[in-house]
Amino acid sequence: MDKAGTCYATSFDRQNGPIREITARFTRYQESGSEQGEQALVKLEITEWDVPNQTFGITGTCSFTDKSIRCGIDCDGGHAILSVSETGELYFHSDTVRYDSLRGDASLLTLNEADGYVMDGLFVLKQRPGDSQCRAAGDELFVAMQAGDISNRVTDIETKLRRLGQFLENPDTVFDEATRAAVSGFQRQYGLPDTGVVDQDTAALLANLMQSGAGGC
Repeated sequence: MDKAGTCYATSFDRQNGPIREITARFTRYQESGSEQGEQALVKLEITEWDVPNQTFGITGTCSFTDKSIRCGIDCDGGHAILSVSETGELYFHSDTVRYDSLRGDASLLTLNEADGYVMDGLFVLKQRPGDSQCRAAGDELFVAMQAGDISNRVTDIETKLRRLGQFLENPDTVFDEATRAAVSGFQRQYGLPDTGVVDQDTAALLANLMQSGAGGC
């Protein structure tokens, strides 16, 4: 197992199941003063078909054997074995390993989805040279924001509006009347339809203004 730090990835067709892409990487580490010896920190990312704006993940502290890495995921998260073939492929054998939301807007998940999913079977991943991020590719779908929404995306929008002088309160996760009024004011100022709803054009203009330095530091 001399491939520590290497990014591995595999992708699947839609008809093969819900998983779209998996990436994996492991690193070596040893805790100071620990008698356990060298261990492996394994990180996987997973995306699914028809689940936009979401990346799922698995992180486990695992043990090295002569030719493999064995993982017991905390809190009954399942077991996994990783090994590298003679041709350089990473074999990931999953035994009821649970994966949970890692990045994205958790408010887009239904209640049962937020509790996590389970993956079983043998997955063969190939090296992805030069990929320092090692992130799984997924679908991106813009979801409009409007009064009544609660998510971290609202905090981001309010923060940008505050930098532009449109939003005078402390940003939070709730899209309330103050947020709607700030969005309307921004839309009127920049010639967009005054809807009070953050549609894709409104969000894109806000992002461009932030990149161009509008609103100061």
